[in-house]
Amino acid sequence: MRWLSKTNRLRPRLARPRKNRIILALKSRNHVVGFLATASTTRLPSTRRNVGVSVATAVDVAKDAADIILLERDLDVLHAGILEGRRAFGNVMTVPC
Repeated sequence: MRWLSKTNRLRPRLARPRKNRIILALKSRNHVVGFLATASTTRLPSTRRNVGVSVATAVDVAKDAADIILLERDLDVLHAGILEGRRAFGNVMTVPC
């Protein structure tokens, strides 16, 4: 899978076997892999990806397989949540024991 590059992040509209190969190739290079699924055909087993993301309007199968369900159809919400979590973790680490 030489065509995978560090600058490419999105791979829309791929067949499921190809998605699996891409995810496994990235994980073999120690990349953290997230996967956004909205339909039952795009759901991947939890062993293939590090984080599964879905949206509230997705089919039940996709939501059941997700680790995170976004209430808004916007990935900026996920980014904001990560930043807030890091900020909270930093605050906890500064408290003396």
